[in-house]
Amino acid sequence: SGVGSRHGDHSGVGSRHGDHSGVGSRHGDHSGVGSRHGDHSGVGSRHGDHSGVGSRHGDHSGVGSRHGDHSGVGSRHGDHSGVGSRHGDHSGVGSRHGDHSGVGSRHGDHSGVGSRHGDHSGVGSRHGDHSGVGSRHGDHSGVGSRHGDHSGVGSRHGDHSGVGSRHGDHSGVGSRHGDHSGVGSRHGDHSGVGSRHGGFS
Repeated sequence: SGVGSRHGDHSGVGSRHGDHSGVGSRHGDHSGVGSRHGDHSGVGSRHGDHSGVGSRHGDHSGVGSRHGDHSGVGSRHGDHSGVGSRHGDHSGVGSRHGDHSGVGSRHGDHSGVGSRHGDHSGVGSRHGDHSGVGSRHGDHSGVGSRHGDHSGVGSRHGDHSGVGSRHGDHSGVGSRHGDHSGVGSRHGDHSGVGSRHGGFS
């Protein structure tokens, strides 16, 4: 518990890989500033559930957050509410990739097969809230989804429930990067066998 700790349950600044509560933590459940990869609450957090400014990858609430559920300005990749958010559910101006409510939003709510970037319901959708097979980047429910909240097999990056999911809250086998519950999960809060890097049970 301190500054710059790596790999494990950390509470401090600059911790990496695990459940962190502090500033600049990376990989895990973080609460602070500049945390990366996990559930973060702060500024500049990356990869996970973030609440702050400049967070990246996850559920963010702030400014300049990236990748996840964001509420702020310039957020990227996820559920955003603000200006210039990118990739996810956005509510603001200039948001890109996802559910946007504003001006200049790009890539939104899709329903079909092979849709990309947004809230998708189908097969092979990418970037957004997806429900189908092979969806990527967002809230997915299916097989092979990547980047987001997934429920299926082989999902990557997000909240996954399935097999082989990567990056996020996963419940399955072989999930990587996030809150996982399964076998072989990597990077995050895992509950299973062979998990690597994070708060494991």
